[in-house]
Amino acid sequence: MASREPFSRHQPGDDGGVAPEQRLLDAYEYVAATYGWTPEAVEWTLTDEQLIAYLDSATDRVARKGRREFELRVEAARMGAIFARDQRSYARWRRRIDQDAGRARGLTGAALEGAVRALATTNPEYVVMGG
Repeated sequence: MASREPFSRHQPGDDGGVAPEQRLLDAYEYVAATYGWTPEAVEWTLTDEQLIAYLDSATDRVARKGRREFELRVEAARMGAIFARDQRSYARWRRRIDQDAGRARGLTGAALEGAVRALATTNPEYVVMGG
């Protein structure tokens, strides 16, 4: 079994006639750019099966990321078309975005004063009281 080719979950696609040497060089370049591995590290620390498993997983991850990015772009285009036709819809969406952004700022008003009072009670050296 030592002479069998490593198994990949992915079927070979149309590589446009790329030579096997170039495909190997592309694989080394990919793991160097993605993981920082040198060709020596790949040769001495990974079996062929492990390298193929890493490349299969990377292929799946890159494909998932591409699908997500495509879906986000389609959704953005759809929202743009809706908002171009319906300004009220855009105004509702914008208000919701602005409100969500406002919530992320932290405590305000009575909640802020209550937090400062609690801090002054437990650690008076951190709070200066006065008018």
